[in-house]
Amino acid sequence: MQLIQLMQNNNIKTILEIGYYQGALHQLFKDFGFSVISIDIQPNIIRKGHRLELVIEDSQKITVHTKYDMIFIDGNHNYANSLYDCN
Repeated sequence: MQLIQLMQNNNIKTILEIGYYQGALHQLFKDFGFSVISIDIQPNIIRKGHRLELVIEDSQKITVHTKYDMIFIDGNHNYANSLYDCN
């Protein structure tokens, strides 16, 4: 919950999440009122009954034109791919 508190203290409103997996963090962000869009090449579970904003695509093959208050990188966990997602 320290992350949520830090986000609230810094007036974070919009989040781009790279790496959705099962959507737990996506849902947590939504539950706290953040606007979040997630990108994942192969999400494990798409939660039914929840309003999700999920882009099913390789994060290294798309260009993001929208500005976000925070980008949360939690996709492929190797150094090279994480570094690429930062650019």
